[in-house]
Amino acid sequence: IMAPVHMKLNIVHRDLRPLNITCSANGDKLFVIDWGLAAQAGNVASMVGQPWFQSDAYVRAAAANQSYNFQAKDDLESIAYTIFSCAIQAAAPQPHVQGQE
Repeated sequence: IMAPVHMKLNIVHRDLRPLNITCSANGDKLFVIDWGLAAQAGNVASMVGQPWFQSDAYVRAAAANQSYNFQAKDDLESIAYTIFSCAIQAAAPQPHVQGQE
């Protein structure tokens, strides 16, 4: 989903999370949205995006107030966290609402 942008343009999204991935009406295509934090891969001086979906190395650098060389691998780690988050939410028991059987 991100390969063309990473390989051809050297652009990283920097805020991949469930809210920024959507699908077509029939569900056969995925789209990455909200490119407001996207930039050329390279040094980032401060934390951007949602930390719970960011790569571990990026979060550690931000916590230490260090710049970080954000790369495509960081977006890929964010996608992995996003998939995991969606999987555990889908597997979570749904609350029973009385009257809805």
